[in-house]
Amino acid sequence: MCKKSGESIDHLLLHCEVAGELWAGILSRTGLNWVMPRSVEEVLACWNRPHNSAQLAAVWMMPLCLMWCLWSERNERCFNAKEHGVGEIWNFFVFSLFQWFSAIVLKGGNVHEFLFSL
Repeated sequence: MCKKSGESIDHLLLHCEVAGELWAGILSRTGLNWVMPRSVEEVLACWNRPHNSAQLAAVWMMPLCLMWCLWSERNERCFNAKEHGVGEIWNFFVFSLFQWFSAIVLKGGNVHEFLFSL
């Protein structure tokens, strides 16, 4: 996706420039200090925590949602010759995260409430 390295899963979802900018956005908004692990498996192990509140549920959905959005973008680039910028991918991530969160936790909340709960 960044056109600078081979396309391993770990590179695509964690270490390429595009993924790095998006992960930095998550970390800055959640206030987490984080050193990116080497593999997707390690990230999922680190983020696999029980969540007993709606806010924590949103935080713990973030890695899976971001990885899904990155994979979707990769497919758009490979199969449809469509390339979105980091800002567009970020917006897609936030919208997707809201949809996931809404379906699982909010059960009918609105985007405004969701964004201010993060």
